[in-house]
Amino acid sequence: MIISFLYDSKYADERIDFIYFDDNDTFKEPLYHKSVKQLNHIKNLDGLIIPGQRKENEPINYHPIILIEHIRLLKDTNISSLPIFIVNSSEDLIDSLEVHLDYGIDISENEDVNFENLENLSDRKLKRIIKLIANSHDGKSRHNQSNEWGSYRLESALGFLNPVEKKISNIQESLSESIFYKKLLLEESYQDEYSISSAQNGNISYKLSFINDNAKKVAIIDDMIDSGWKEAYLKIFHQSKVDCFDQDKVVFKPENSMNYDLIILDLRLEEEVDGSSEDVLGIENLSGIKLLKEIKKHDPSVPVIISTASNKSWSLESAINNGADGYWSKEDPVRGLSFEYRFKNTYNFLQILHSVLEQSKKVRTIYKALMEIYYELSSINPLVAKSFHQKTKVVYGQLYGSRNNFKKEFFGQSGMKVAFITISSFINEIISIYRSVKKNEDNENQYFLEIEGDKNLFCYNNKQSKFIIYDDVINEISNAKYKPRGSSNIFPEKPFMNFLFIKLKMEGLRSRYGYYSSLRNKIDMIHGKPIIDDIDPDYNEITIEDIYQLLKIFYELFLQKPCNCLPEITNRR
Repeated sequence: MIISFLYDSKYADERIDFIYFDDNDTFKEPLYHKSVKQLNHIKNLDGLIIPGQRKENEPINYHPIILIEHIRLLKDTNISSLPIFIVNSSEDLIDSLEVHLDYGIDISENEDVNFENLENLSDRKLKRIIKLIANSHDGKSRHNQSNEWGSYRLESALGFLNPVEKKISNIQESLSESIFYKKLLLEESYQDEYSISSAQNGNISYKLSFINDNAKKVAIIDDMIDSGWKEAYLKIFHQSKVDCFDQDKVVFKPENSMNYDLIILDLRLEEEVDGSSEDVLGIENLSGIKLLKEIKKHDPSVPVIISTASNKSWSLESAINNGADGYWSKEDPVRGLSFEYRFKNTYNFLQILHSVLEQSKKVRTIYKALMEIYYELSSINPLVAKSFHQKTKVVYGQLYGSRNNFKKEFFGQSGMKVAFITISSFINEIISIYRSVKKNEDNENQYFLEIEGDKNLFCYNNKQSKFIIYDDVINEISNAKYKPRGSSNIFPEKPFMNFLFIKLKMEGLRSRYGYYSSLRNKIDMIHGKPIIDDIDPDYNEITIEDIYQLLKIFYELFLQKPCNCLPEITNRR
């Protein structure tokens, strides 16, 4: 069976026409790979006839050498080794075909064809010609190769981990239109298979499930999103709502950051890598870093992972210093084609996603609860709101910094303790909101607990500068476990809090607050204690659950409504 491309030949048994990017274009661009793949459906092939040039009236961007190389790079060696006869050749073409002439090619200046002197290439010759061709990367930088090759490698790795999907991907087909990538794909197919254990597979399934459970809404910001990255990322976030932004047609607005559970951000949204010193010195001016700063300005708690074609240390440092929660390097072919490397790089990405989302699950809800209180306070008492906001930064800063394993192991839970102590200090803002004062007829300061204009006498400040709690208040807040002293040299904060719980009809919070107040006093950095007294070490181990519980108490006191934004935790006691 002899097949001719593009024209009718009396020596051919069948004709194949090109498939084009767009049949309606005035000047048509052939899809060479897709066109030669038509040969896979024809049996008993003996040879191919191709034109040496397009006819003058044919508006086709045709290059016979590109067609030949696409044929030689087909995976089916029964086709790629076929003899090829070029008809209607020009002298210029003959000169440019020098590398191919010894490898199953014959040429005619007219339409006469004779396959008698041609035969299929041997394995040795086929490998030799493949080695000689398609070595130019079409001027693509390593950075661009990562952006184009990396999406295929990520998607194919995820397909390998999910063997139900065995079809050839659209990304692979698109890459194959470039003979540079088509050769890489062929060489990749020669790599040794890489297998993973059932335990590894289970671990990956768990991570993917966790990622989708905790990243319900994801933003992907990448100028190369249409180079297969959307398809690749959807293999990970298959249960999530994914919004894609190329910063050209669709632009991400930083003020919407709080609406997302995760943002994946490309480092270079506009710039090309030129290899100059400016790549290092100008790292802070990269479009991705600038956008990262804006995102974190609007919502410092939103997890952002930098996904980049760069593996430079200064890129990582700049990303982390400006608030990135993780950093992942896209694959490029220079790093190798092995399936083992593909798996490890993909697994590393899943690990980063899991780690970042796990940390976000623990602390982002805390930040959101704190900011909800802050926004409410801003409308009531801006001065108190300012103080509260400063403490919010301390709390989140301590919890955010505690994600570092070295800090945890070397310095212990100091960050957790400082966050807990800072939340405990919200009592000052509570008192500022609910306490009012006026002079009585004896020129003594009377202090009231005031709720929505309803004033309740609490204590007064006598001439000896002592705070005296009214007997009625003492009787009302006293119970079997608690009875306050009637006088104090400083404002009686704890009795005031107990009085507040009663007046807000939140008596159920009293014992919980009492427990966490006691826990706070047991922390060694508050009052300190001799080693011999360290008889209850559990009191010093502040957990994230303790922070949830204490913050819930203050949330309900500030906003006078149940706190549904923090995880439900069984009481520690």
